[in-house]
Amino acid sequence: MKLVILIVVFVSFQNIWAKDFWLTSAPVVSNGLTAAEPTELNVHFASPDPLVRGIDIPYGGYLSLSFLGSFERNGIDNDLEFVKVDSNKNFIATNGHPQNPIKSSRGDNIDQADYTILDSGHREIRIVANQPDGLQGSRYKRFGIKTLHLRPNASTGNGPGIFRNGAGDTLGRIYYKLVSVKGEILREGNVFHYFKVQTGPQVFVTNVGIVSGQYDLESTNYQTVRPLTSLTKTNRNDTSLAFAPRFLLFSSAQEQPDSYIPHKGIENVSYDVNANDQTNAVIKHNGKVIGRVDFITPEKKGDHSEARILSSQVLTSSGDGVTGANGSVFLVPVKVGTEPGVYKVLIKLYDGNEAVNTIKVR
Repeated sequence: MKLVILIVVFVSFQNIWAKDFWLTSAPVVSNGLTAAEPTELNVHFASPDPLVRGIDIPYGGYLSLSFLGSFERNGIDNDLEFVKVDSNKNFIATNGHPQNPIKSSRGDNIDQADYTILDSGHREIRIVANQPDGLQGSRYKRFGIKTLHLRPNASTGNGPGIFRNGAGDTLGRIYYKLVSVKGEILREGNVFHYFKVQTGPQVFVTNVGIVSGQYDLESTNYQTVRPLTSLTKTNRNDTSLAFAPRFLLFSSAQEQPDSYIPHKGIENVSYDVNANDQTNAVIKHNGKVIGRVDFITPEKKGDHSEARILSSQVLTSSGDGVTGANGSVFLVPVKVGTEPGVYKVLIKLYDGNEAVNTIKVR
């Protein structure tokens, strides 16, 4: 009986952490959480849903991340070069959406929040507000901080990294805390990651190619549309009403020529819509099935006459991992149905990961 009680308690805590704080590979590389590779990850504090607010950092307090377990600080825990983290080249906040940064610099732009990054020199990195009324900028004030992105030097596109992921079959842990000016812990949490050597092809929601930097939120994820809207827009100059769900594909880490951006995408990828159920499609690479698309709708099963994945003949392209674009942009235009609610475009790569683009209909 005691053993059963202990197991229940452990699972309960895991679920609490999962809702409050979770970890993903950064959506710009194939190897962000692959064993023994440079650490490039996103830690999330809140849903990307624009109606959900992220973290607010009080003046005099701080938000910190500690990289524990099998994470290695380069130059301290191994023989690689040590790199100090003191700018957005290596550590940046976002509003929960890729390519929507909340920057440390001071200024009048929507993405300038005026904060300082403090590096302990080993396991902990902090963000501290510089102004008495906290972080600045309309993007931060509207959404708070939802995601922190740790990365190798973004200005050069290559290493060295700040941390290295643990060896295969080891467990890394990230601990965060939000601390007040009085030293009180306002919020905290842990998340664990089991490092694998083989992670397979990767897919992520992306906003590459559509952001202008002029708006607090620029994303194909969590668009709100009217019933029966077709989401087909492919770029900012397109006159269509809503962006097609947009994803970024990567070949596996093992297929990359090196560990750093740019990474090879997957060229010649297309999809075939199921003629009998147009909310499903198979993803093909040079004719071979490598995954699937599921359009999850609030409509009753069998009643999908309006909600559907729209056909597309566009094939993806890719650089070689040394020159050219980073990854392959993969568009999945859809039409929502008459039923209000939440619609989701789920991309699942066999032997790899999955990603979801959410649409709200009202």
